[in-house]
Amino acid sequence: MEGESRDDIIIFGATGFTGKHVVEEMAKWVVSISGKQKESKGKKKANKSKPLIWGVAGRSLDKLNDVLMSAKNVTGYDTTNVKCYAADIDDPASLKSIASKCKVLLNCVGPYRFFGEQVVKACVEEGTSYVDVSGEPEFLENMQLKYHEEAEKKGIYIVGSCGFDSIPIDCGVTLLQQIFSKAEGEMNSVETFMELDACGGTFKINHATWKSAIHGVANASNLKTIRKELYKKERTIPAPTHKLQKRGPIHYNPTKIIAGYYLPFPGSDASVVRRSQRHFYYKENIRPAQMSAYVKVGSRLNAVMLIFFALVFGVLAQFKRGQNFLDKWASWITFGYITNEGPKDEEMKNVKFTMYLIGKGWESKLTSPDDKHTDTPNVTRSVKVCGTNPGYGATCVMLLHSALTILDESEKMPSKGGVYPPGAAFANTSLIHRLNENGVTFEEVQIPNV
Repeated sequence: MEGESRDDIIIFGATGFTGKHVVEEMAKWVVSISGKQKESKGKKKANKSKPLIWGVAGRSLDKLNDVLMSAKNVTGYDTTNVKCYAADIDDPASLKSIASKCKVLLNCVGPYRFFGEQVVKACVEEGTSYVDVSGEPEFLENMQLKYHEEAEKKGIYIVGSCGFDSIPIDCGVTLLQQIFSKAEGEMNSVETFMELDACGGTFKINHATWKSAIHGVANASNLKTIRKELYKKERTIPAPTHKLQKRGPIHYNPTKIIAGYYLPFPGSDASVVRRSQRHFYYKENIRPAQMSAYVKVGSRLNAVMLIFFALVFGVLAQFKRGQNFLDKWASWITFGYITNEGPKDEEMKNVKFTMYLIGKGWESKLTSPDDKHTDTPNVTRSVKVCGTNPGYGATCVMLLHSALTILDESEKMPSKGGVYPPGAAFANTSLIHRLNENGVTFEEVQIPNV
């Protein structure tokens, strides 16, 4: 990558709600690395790596300095030497300027449907890698359609969905495939079961995420056109012989450990996983896995109420007045779960997520992913993913370590660059190991009687 004098990382949107937490997470990580380096000083194999050079960017230099001071107070890290850059999402020249000053840019400015492409474009033009936490399939797939070839030529990586959307599921599915492969088998399908546990806290969502959901539902039909163009040069993926059966809109899973009522999870994970699976099929000759995602609810009554809410939301999102209503009255509609100010730290710090990914497949692998297994899937493997504060704590950890992985391990990533989902981008890197050391854990588990 060009630009030896560049900063390693710049966090764009550092004064926003997510950006502030990413800055704090970066400060915590630098403090922890400094401590490890001090401990290793007297050892023969001391860590001689260069210190990380990072900066923050946003519209107001004064507010950026306030964010750095807050991070210093929280973490004890001296932010005096952290660089501040003025940049505005509506000023393309300023975006190109900050992109030209770093090797990897972390974009925390959403909704990405409105504010993402300007930043991606600047990064591609300046030869800078990019990560974000978008959960917006239309934006993500459109960026792959528009910028993959140029990013590949520039030798840079554009990787979206590097937060709770969609690293736990996408990288978890990839990990399961690797577990099957190590045992000389291959995977047919995955079901994921997620539980959110408030543990005395409250799971609240920033208004920008809510706004993304409104416009995502309203413009879902655009995806068909984008996908037709995106995959027009690729051969069709063969239909699976052993199709994963969808569970009901409300279903009770009696399986020990994950027992409870579940609903289909409506997030962007399914579309992100499909993109990774397409990559593995076309580029690595791996059988594409089917995937269904579910989220646990407290009771059948809660499930019915959520389905009714989702139906009303879906109808209102189809009309301009309905969109305006959902946007304006978000807090009232959701009983305070959507907030313009963002949830408070004390509300989020105890919220935990646990996700079980249950993969089914075969103990033997066929020569080609197009070949058909005559027997039904007879092997089950499972992975458990856990973390704290999925919306902003775990998400910031995942975003930061995605950027650090690109910075340190680009030679282990696909091709020489391009636009990728995280499962495909980080399959052969140490990202999962990094996350395991920083509070987001992936582990293989046994789940009986699945």
